[in-house]
Amino acid sequence: MNAISESFRVRCAAAAVALAAATVAPQVGATLITFDDIADAGGGTPILGSYAGFDWGNFAVLNVPLFVPPSPQPVGYGAALQSPSNIAFNAFGDPATISAAAPFTLVGGWFAAGYWNPLEVTVTGYANGVQLNQTILTLGQTTATHAVFNWSGLDSVRFVVTGGTPPEPGYPGTQFGVDNLTLVSSVPEPSGQALLAAGLLVLGATASLRRKA
Repeated sequence: MNAISESFRVRCAAAAVALAAATVAPQVGATLITFDDIADAGGGTPILGSYAGFDWGNFAVLNVPLFVPPSPQPVGYGAALQSPSNIAFNAFGDPATISAAAPFTLVGGWFAAGYWNPLEVTVTGYANGVQLNQTILTLGQTTATHAVFNWSGLDSVRFVVTGGTPPEPGYPGTQFGVDNLTLVSSVPEPSGQALLAAGLLVLGATASLRRKA
């Protein structure tokens, strides 16, 4: 191998490694989750398993225009709706979670109370079981609350109803609605990982040839 070809190989390998390192860096593009690609007939459809790159615990999707309220009490799901025609809600009014294997950022979303007015929802962000962030949202039925979190380094977020005013004593409707939720995943691009590995292999082979020469 002459000096020119060896130098060229080294430069190409170094460029590949540099490009791959930039590609493998965590993605900075945010995912806007509208829930509109899940079919629902107005009765509520559970989000099972992984959806949009995240795991959902006790969340369901509701087609708001098709929803028929089970009682004459006012319902605030329409206020939460930001893009037609679905929102997500905490099924049965119970605690709900969003989680992922890799760290992520909870940027924000639009929230509204379902039946209780107002409704207090405690939102808590965790990493490896350790609480990193917490805030309380006070939600109404007529206007959506645009909650901005910008919590990073999370592996799970928990939503728990911790207070509010029922429309009548004993009324159980502690659901909240959420739409246009923005999350940012930090999972590396697979193509970047492969490119980084290939570049490192070329550099290693070049160094081996140098030693043999």
